[in-house]
Amino acid sequence: MDPVTQARQQAGRELQTLAEDFASSDEAAFLRTRIAYIVISVVVTLFLLVLTIAGGNWRQLGLFWLLLLAVMWGAFWLSQRRQRAQTHRLMELAESWQRSAGVPPL
Repeated sequence: MDPVTQARQQAGRELQTLAEDFASSDEAAFLRTRIAYIVISVVVTLFLLVLTIAGGNWRQLGLFWLLLLAVMWGAFWLSQRRQRAQTHRLMELAESWQRSAGVPPL
């Protein structure tokens, strides 16, 4: 076998392994972040509920609550989408290298 083809096969396999490692570590990180955001959401909700019961303006507190949760969860979803897109591009690169070496992707 041609040394260039072997090198492409090896690079494709390494890229595939790297992409799979990124995907699994991303999912673990997203799970931890999701759990943290749920806990933060519950704590903020309870805190604002106490303030409302104590006589706070429920409209202002409700608006603050909505804005806080929207910013927090919006950042999470945008980050998750961006990270998954990057991992997907890495997977496509690995498949491209393997196709160019004549090896079907895993």
